[in-house]
Amino acid sequence: MKDGRVFFSLYHSGQYCIFLYFLSRQVFLDNPENPVLADKIYYLNKTLNGLDLFYEVLMPEAFHLDHPVGSVMGRASYGNNFTFAQLCTVGNNQGVFPEIGKNVQMLSGSKILGKCLIGDNVVVSANTYIKDTDIPSNSLVFGSSPNLVIKPRNNN
Repeated sequence: MKDGRVFFSLYHSGQYCIFLYFLSRQVFLDNPENPVLADKIYYLNKTLNGLDLFYEVLMPEAFHLDHPVGSVMGRASYGNNFTFAQLCTVGNNQGVFPEIGKNVQMLSGSKILGKCLIGDNVVVSANTYIKDTDIPSNSLVFGSSPNLVIKPRNNN
């Protein structure tokens, strides 16, 4: 906020990263037969921000990132208000990608891979590894598959 108004700063790397993703996606959607410009914008974002977020990945209308260096966001289904930090990975296992609900937070170094249904309002703790496991809504999860610890989360 600046003077009580939302503003865009290209010097804020998180804002610029999201802008470059949406720009590359729109350029691709406008001309899918010739994605050369979309590729260049995607690689610019990857180089400047260390984030692998391909323009063919459909991110929600509202998503958040915090220091996304080293993160890879694959072709999962993402719910609104998805948030991730550095070194996070969302990817496939045997060609199957996760489904991620609304208001899910991935903390530093966490991974979600394969056939997973992550419910709404879930916090994936730092360095958690979820593979082919469903996580119920309103949960806090930590550990590594298949030995995850899932605790109910009070959302007051």
